[in-house]
Amino acid sequence: MRICGGIGLLITLVLFAAGCNAQQRPAEVPLQVPNPDYAVISESIVVNAPVEKVWSRVGGFCDITEWMNSPEWEDCKYLQGDGGPGSVRSIVNEVLVGKTQYSYTYAEPPRKDALYNLAHGTLAAEALTPGTTRLTYTMLRDDSILLDDASRKREEEARHTRVSEWLKNMKTLAESGKLPPKPSGSLRPPNTTPFLNPDPHYASLPMSIVVDAPVQKVWARIGKYCDIGEWGFRTCDLISGKEGEIGAVRTIGHSVIVGQTR
Repeated sequence: MRICGGIGLLITLVLFAAGCNAQQRPAEVPLQVPNPDYAVISESIVVNAPVEKVWSRVGGFCDITEWMNSPEWEDCKYLQGDGGPGSVRSIVNEVLVGKTQYSYTYAEPPRKDALYNLAHGTLAAEALTPGTTRLTYTMLRDDSILLDDASRKREEEARHTRVSEWLKNMKTLAESGKLPPKPSGSLRPPNTTPFLNPDPHYASLPMSIVVDAPVQKVWARIGKYCDIGEWGFRTCDLISGKEGEIGAVRTIGHSVIVGQTR
């Protein structure tokens, strides 16, 4: 969902699906992972550059292999699309599922017999001053595959370290610096686990309307996760998590907040 303030307000709702039929609503089926454990990590860094410059330098969906600076990946290329919603990049076949002026959210496509099927990430830039920007990288995934709290903690710490390094690299690039040469190493073997849907067809349906009210008033009135029970469905309640927090689950389709911006 994208919002932009001005004299009025433009609200854009992007419906994203892989091979779904809007005419039919099938009966609810069991969750693929019956007892998911949604884990969220988030890291931020302040960049000494305007938000437009920062985003133009590191905000492209395929900029990832430059700021990861890792020997395990070849240069990113688009397998589908050109960087807009529904685009697929060669990095783990990740799909761009949401985009605003200074953010994007991606998802890994579900694969058979894999419990990490809710892996999402959001990269967002926010202007702090005319010359400084906060970059934030947030990741969500289901950690139920891990055996115990100790292993989850080790995984979380490793992710924090990895994301922190990525953000430092983005800061260097956005401040017109250069990264050291990519370290030597081997490419990661391709993921041969078959997709849950062998032939996904990604479709995005952007729709928008102008509202004659300030952005803060509009979002306070209809922007909460369960406000959908008032403007779209009969009722909505949170099953787990807290309003406005990534990882919260609502009764409407057991939908999970996988990414958000202001």
